[in-house]
Amino acid sequence: MSHTPEELARKIKEAKGRPPAESPLPKAGMSMDSSMGMRMGTDFIASIAVGVFLGYWIDRWLGIQPFGMIAFLFLGFISGVMRMQRLQKQETANEDKKNKKEPEKAAETTKDHD
Repeated sequence: MSHTPEELARKIKEAKGRPPAESPLPKAGMSMDSSMGMRMGTDFIASIAVGVFLGYWIDRWLGIQPFGMIAFLFLGFISGVMRMQRLQKQETANEDKKNKKEPEKAAETTKDHD
């Protein structure tokens, strides 16, 4: 186990020359993508469920059995699709903002090292 200083210096140079190992943990962007997908799916299902509930309630109140539920099912579906589009547009805008800030940060770090 006792190594000479020359051996240790050689091993350190070899280790510095190797590329860094990939982390087995998921990257931060991946977890953000999956959470956005989960949110979009949940919002979509919730919109349809609210539409079905309102349609059922109106059917029972007015006595027009299948028509209220069918109409509000379609309204819930349309509402869910619109909500997903809105979330996607918001996410795209956030990514664009993030991408615009990253080059500025890179420029600042190179100035600090000069």
